[in-house]
Amino acid sequence: MTTESAAAATNNNIESSSDTNNDNNSNNNNTAVQRLFEDTDRFDRWKFFQDLLEGDADVHVVNQLLYAVLEGALRFPRKDANQRFVELSNPVKESIQRILHLQTDDRKVVVALLDDYTDESSQDATQRVLQQLEQVLPTMDDDPDAFRSLWDTVLEIHGREAVKYQETQDNTLQWKMQQTVARVLLHYDFLTLGIVTKPL
Repeated sequence: MTTESAAAATNNNIESSSDTNNDNNSNNNNTAVQRLFEDTDRFDRWKFFQDLLEGDADVHVVNQLLYAVLEGALRFPRKDANQRFVELSNPVKESIQRILHLQTDDRKVVVALLDDYTDESSQDATQRVLQQLEQVLPTMDDDPDAFRSLWDTVLEIHGREAVKYQETQDNTLQWKMQQTVARVLLHYDFLTLGIVTKPL
């Protein structure tokens, strides 16, 4: 199943869950987004990143995907180059937990990629979410190689000139959210592993 053919069904599943309680919503939405991406390969996920960085990815899919990927990172440690499990640091774990507990309209929602950020309250809320997402990413100070690697992948997916233009000429709040979400998904292995739902 490709991301294009399943997106509408996933959106309907996510939207229709708003009448149930929050825990059930989270489980239902995670299941829906897992089905959406379960048969995808790296090429399909690469195309999804292209849509995300171009602003064409569906907001509901992005929300639930980000939730599922972060939840998987929290529950299932990854292995390093020597095949040893690497636990997340406590500050990163706490930051992920805070993100996973964000709620909007009685549904589990991580972030909204809105088309219009003119509303001041929306801008403030988005800035707060951006700050929280940045806390689960490597910085140039603590891990320069990982920091550069994420940006190199964004450049490769979206195009060097396109990223340069967005960063220097059209650095909107929406672009900041798109590239931050993309880097979070990349950092927690969505491109290479997809959604992790069991121990590696």
